[in-house]
Amino acid sequence: MASFTLITQGVDVGYGEDGFFARGTTDNFSWNDPGEYVHGEHLPRLTGEVVEWRIDSNPMSQWDQYACFLPPEDKSSRENLLKAFWAEYHQPLARLERGRYVEDGGPPVVLRISLLRDPSLAVFIMSVAMAEKELHIYSGGWSFLDEDKLAPAVSHAGWTERFEPAFSSDMPILRLR
Repeated sequence: MASFTLITQGVDVGYGEDGFFARGTTDNFSWNDPGEYVHGEHLPRLTGEVVEWRIDSNPMSQWDQYACFLPPEDKSSRENLLKAFWAEYHQPLARLERGRYVEDGGPPVVLRISLLRDPSLAVFIMSVAMAEKELHIYSGGWSFLDEDKLAPAVSHAGWTERFEPAFSSDMPILRLR
């Protein structure tokens, strides 16, 4: 399994209808080893692109958040398989996906992390933002399949052609620098 690390370049914080959130964009990120094989397949190449990230306390599952605003024709044919897998396992905390609206100025890569409501998380991230420090986000547990098949992980064809997200159920590590 792969890990994804990013270093923030500015943090916007606030409260929305689902509670606390922090967000930003960065071009300072990396996979654990871009040349390493993960389940038989190279990791997607993301070098030089911008990642839009968000940490929040949204109670919806990551799959439901992903599919919420998509028209039916844009949803993956594997939606029911993925929902069933994550319902039996436990819900993923993070989602990584290719941006659909790059031509309209959207980000090429999107990272979303939803955690339980915790006042200490809000205090920690708000202090990082107020002190204008870097927030290092480490997220592990990402899997990519070696071929396009009905399984609960994304393949390269799913990632590049159908904009299917990758999911992780590993608790992210947040560090202040």
